[in-house]
Amino acid sequence: MKRRLSLYLLVALLVGQFFTLPTTVSAQFDPDFYSSNNITFFNPTANPCGERLSTGESSVDIQKSETLDTIFDFLTSESLSSNGNRPLSDEQAAGIMGNMYAESRFDTSAIEVTDREDKGHGLVQWTFGRWDNLQAYAEAQDGSWDDLDIQLGFLKQELEGSESGIFDDAQFTSSEEPAITAMRFRIIFERADPTVANDNVREAAAIAVYNLYSDGSASGCVTGSGIIAGDLVRTAINFALPAPAQEGTNSRDDAVDAYLVAKDELNPIPHVTDCGGFIATVMYATGVDPNYIYVRTGDQEEYVRSNPDKYLIIENPTLDLLKPGDILFTPGHTTMYTGMEKYPSVDASYYDPLTGEGGRVPSVRDAGSASWMINNGAIIARVIE
Repeated sequence: MKRRLSLYLLVALLVGQFFTLPTTVSAQFDPDFYSSNNITFFNPTANPCGERLSTGESSVDIQKSETLDTIFDFLTSESLSSNGNRPLSDEQAAGIMGNMYAESRFDTSAIEVTDREDKGHGLVQWTFGRWDNLQAYAEAQDGSWDDLDIQLGFLKQELEGSESGIFDDAQFTSSEEPAITAMRFRIIFERADPTVANDNVREAAAIAVYNLYSDGSASGCVTGSGIIAGDLVRTAINFALPAPAQEGTNSRDDAVDAYLVAKDELNPIPHVTDCGGFIATVMYATGVDPNYIYVRTGDQEEYVRSNPDKYLIIENPTLDLLKPGDILFTPGHTTMYTGMEKYPSVDASYYDPLTGEGGRVPSVRDAGSASWMINNGAIIARVIE
């Protein structure tokens, strides 16, 4: 072991003589890179945190109608056995309807314009075997496939049966943001090609529907942390596995594709399990801080402390002080607090190449993660507007 360790040290010393790693990465933002990935990237024209995204301000104009009334009332009143015999929340319903808008503009008779023999049909553009199942359901109900009640009934059948896996997704079941539920529904239920899915339309439509029908008002970000905490949180979650990763989940194949694309483009040097590299990549991808230190938690903590115009530092915090988007530091580790109900944190854990053991690619974490950080002397770095 000593001989092996000495060899690593020798190599490191030799590399250090000829190559010095930069302390920051200058993120060059490529619009094509943003638009082709399922990530909430920085949008310089987006509303800042604190401004509510209403229908008029959204990129889509959705007005109430009898069809929309019927769909929203159905989704928020019809109990689903796969959802604990509860109806969908307003956020979930809005997320589903954001997808319907992108897929069919709420036209039950819509048929996909494509050269492909198997075309999408109806509100969510059912295709392949699912289109066959819709026709069979309509026939069994002695109705027409393009009838609104038929399609809603079939949607319920799928959500309670073949597509009930949507309720195993922590983000869909716990998010209070319709934009997030829209993205999770697209990924898990629609399974649309992300390169042509127009995710920004699905998100904007979900927010517009939520603002039309919910008692609340959807925001383009998670308020309370200053600037664009929502972009930070949503991007971090989209870069992470949707369930906590176990130690040893440390290969590139284990990581989410969206994170690999962003990391390779914006922050290629850190290992895929590096906690600091993960947080830095989120900062670059959202555009919140292109000068954030690309790796090494100690250097990152020093950086946030030395930039009081960008970060509020909270020493000796308690759990009740945490807000979505907060970055926590302890010696050797960093994580982001998301505020999600089931998995309120997201981070990675470094893989040790000397031992070949440990390491976790980015994933959501349960409440114990933030508690451990706080109990081990964490500080909070909060982005300032």
